[in-house]
Amino acid sequence: MPELLKAAIGSLIRWALTGIFGWLVAKGAFTEGQAGELLLAIGAGAAALLWSLYQKYRDKLKFFTALEVSTSQKVDESIARNGTGENITKAFQ
Repeated sequence: MPELLKAAIGSLIRWALTGIFGWLVAKGAFTEGQAGELLLAIGAGAAALLWSLYQKYRDKLKFFTALEVSTSQKVDESIARNGTGENITKAFQ
C-alpha cells in the first residue's frame, strides 16, 4: 500500500473519530475527560493489535521465504542421513 494512501486513511480515521467523540460529548454520552480516556484506550488497543498483526505477517513472510529457499533435495538428503529428518537444520548450514 503506498505511503500516501496510508497517511490519508489514517487522517480520515482520526477525523472521523474526532467527529464521533465530539458528537457523543455534545449529546452527553461522555464528559470530555471520559472521551479523551476512551480515545486513548482505543488508540493503545489499536496500536497493540496492529503490532501483533505486523509480527504475524513478518513471521509468515520469513516462513514462506524459507520454504522457497529450501529444496526438496536437501530435505531428502537430511532424511536419508538422519532417518526421520531430525536435526534437519544441519542440512541448511
